[in-house]
Amino acid sequence: MAQGTEASRAVVRTIVALERAGVLPGAGDLAKFVSDPDEATAVRKLAHVRRVTGHNLWVWYWSTVDEVRFVAMTDEPP
Repeated sequence: MAQGTEASRAVVRTIVALERAGVLPGAGDLAKFVSDPDEATAVRKLAHVRRVTGHNLWVWYWSTVDEVRFVAMTDEPP
């Protein structure tokens, strides 16, 4: 995705919204088990996903009380 496009600006808005959210997952966020790229084994973790408004893009993340870790961005729905 090229910098400065409407799609890239929408992705940034989505990521900022996730970082600033008081509670995650949000009401419209979905969940699915995904492989953890940092694990040497086939460990799967529950990740949450939020659609980028107006685009067929999906931001995948893990969250704790202290942080949001972005897992991936895909152009396929969960």
